[in-house]
Order: sequence, then structure tokens, then C-alpha cells
Amino acid sequence: MKTIEWKTNSGKKVEVKIYETTTKEINLDGDKTTVAEYSLNIEAHVEGMGIIGTGAPWAQSNLPAGVATIGKLIMMQDNYDRVVNAIEDYKSNSTAYKADQAAKDENNQSENDYQAHCKMMSDKMSD
Repeated sequence: MKTIEWKTNSGKKVEVKIYETTTKEINLDGDKTTVAEYSLNIEAHVEGMGIIGTGAPWAQSNLPAGVATIGKLIMMQDNYDRVVNAIEDYKSNSTAYKADQAAKDENNQSENDYQAHCKMMSDKMSD
């Protein structure tokens, strides 16, 4: 887990937590089971408010103050840069993230090969 911290103008502590999970519990009509599923989680916590946002930071140009949000958390440029750099650092050092990306790339390549084959067969059949 990686945590980025700062204080708001009002003095409340802000924490953006980055962590990964590799399993997920699902409910199969009452039977609960655990399946393998990679997820990179990002949570924004504010002291006294709990979690106020999840997911990657979203850069926005229409904010009254700040440059990006995670849920209801508005970030100034310096904190946005710190969070983005921490996410990239986490991804570059995580073997689970790299394995998940490799599996997705392999799946995408298989899908592309299948679609190319379907197009070729369709073209041949329409001649």
C-alpha cells in the first residue's frame, strides 16, 4: 500500500491510498466463493469524513479551484502530480499489475487475431 498525505486549508488530513487486490468474493445465488481478479484501488480519505472518493484522479478544467478530483476531493496541481506519480510508481513496481497487464495484452491479441480471421472468412465468403 502506498499513501500520499497532505492537509487541507482548514487543517484536515487528506490521505490518498493506493493498493491492490488479487481476489474477489462473489455471491453465486447464496454460495459465496473467491475468484482471482486483479484490481488497483485508489481511495481518497479526509479526516472526519471517511472515504470521499475512489478511482483514478480525473483532471478537469472547469473546477472553481484545483485541477483534478477523486470523487468529491478536489486537488491542486502539486497534490495531483504527487498522486499521479505515486500511481505510476506503484504500477511500475508491482509484479501483480505487470502480470495482469500482460494477461490483458495476450487476451487482446487473441481477440484481434480472431477478428482478423473472421474478416478474412467473411471476405472470402462474399466473393
